[in-house]
Amino acid sequence: MAWYPVVVHHLEAGIPLHERIRRSAVSARTTLGWSRDELALRSGTSHSTIARFERDASGIALGTAGRILDALGARVELDPPILSTRIEQRDAAHASCVEFVRRRLARSGFVVATEVEIGNERGRGWIDVLGFHPASGVLFLDEVKSELRDVGALQRQIGWYEREVWRAAASLGWRARVLVRAVTVLFTAANDAAVRSNAGLYGSAFPLRAADLQRLLDDPGSIADRPARALALIDPLSRRRVWLRPTMSDGRRSPPPYADYADFMRHLRTREGRPKAV
Repeated sequence: MAWYPVVVHHLEAGIPLHERIRRSAVSARTTLGWSRDELALRSGTSHSTIARFERDASGIALGTAGRILDALGARVELDPPILSTRIEQRDAAHASCVEFVRRRLARSGFVVATEVEIGNERGRGWIDVLGFHPASGVLFLDEVKSELRDVGALQRQIGWYEREVWRAAASLGWRARVLVRAVTVLFTAANDAAVRSNAGLYGSAFPLRAADLQRLLDDPGSIADRPARALALIDPLSRRRVWLRPTMSDGRRSPPPYADYADFMRHLRTREGRPKAV
């Protein structure tokens, strides 16, 4: 999961804390390319609340401000003393995807950790899903995406994770011998189209396809060498045994179950017995 830091310093800097939070949140939203409506959807608030927050955060309840920062993915630092709180992007779609992958890996005999912290004081990140298969020594690193945006940024992110993952595995007491790297993406028409429109870039960056990755995870003991990076689609609401789905670029003919992020959220809320309106 990409992490967009919002750093807020101590009040002694001369600008009220709520104003620093407001400025940082506006900057993060525009950097992500989200509209106010998009941020409202992800934070469980309303367009008017976001607009009011971006005009003057002083009158916004702390819990509401927290949900907004939560949706953006924020790290807040008060200095001095330095107190760091990682407020990660935990929108319902992403959380549903992470839990889906965790369950499927556990069924295949993997020990699974989620939101595994890596990095140091100069920069920190969190691996969405890290699995270890004790019988074979296979380590599985998975970056979960509810939306696809920048393939270049995704490559850089995975590259950083690959350099840090062995230390993270060792800290968990896992003695791994081989690493499998993957990006699993929410199965929407919008994400499918994003892969198709950049088929060359995604194909070269993630040459291992869904069917190949499925075979490796179903039989980790068969992995002899380090496989290429993989990309596959997932539907967290599906009960199919074969849970890693190919993209249209890989020859899939069936339509995606959801149009986009918002459409998946409608299905998720219906499944959970919540109101259908987003």
